[in-house]
Amino acid sequence: VAVGGGHVVFLAEGGYALAYGRNQRGQLGVGHTNSLDQPEKVCFTGSISSAPVTLDFPEHSRQGPFSPGICESESEQHTDATSWNISAVACGNDHTLFLARHPTCGSRVFACGAGESLGLEGIVDDQPIAMGIRQLVDVAAIAARKDTSCCAALADPQAGEETSVQPASEHQLFFWGEVSCCL
Repeated sequence: VAVGGGHVVFLAEGGYALAYGRNQRGQLGVGHTNSLDQPEKVCFTGSISSAPVTLDFPEHSRQGPFSPGICESESEQHTDATSWNISAVACGNDHTLFLARHPTCGSRVFACGAGESLGLEGIVDDQPIAMGIRQLVDVAAIAARKDTSCCAALADPQAGEETSVQPASEHQLFFWGEVSCCL
């Protein structure tokens, strides 16, 4: 169970998420912005966002559209994410993060709600359906707070490529949204 600024999201045994509460920014991820008194199943896009995400880290800010690891088998249509198993959820004030695992695509972060908190460069509109963040692969953990998100993930999805910072097989902590509170 995760609680945001007026909304609640919880995981069901079947690997999907249910949400209810305040929803004026789409933070419930149910496909609309009407607030709910009863839980509804969260909707996910079938594809990973192609918009570059800005990942802020003090000395090692990374940005750019990475394409490896995209799950090509997923449809472009909205889906109930039957092939994704939701294993964790984190809520900010007006946005929600989901950690999802796929049998062939690994683990990803999906986000919905307040556009400025989602870290999707070029996408400023609120997102009422959880959208996958392409640049974050092999995600181990997620966290959120008001206007801020973070996760532990691989920085570079290029298989086996080593960076001057650290080997690609090690996770790094990434922040996005309003990050001044966390650094």
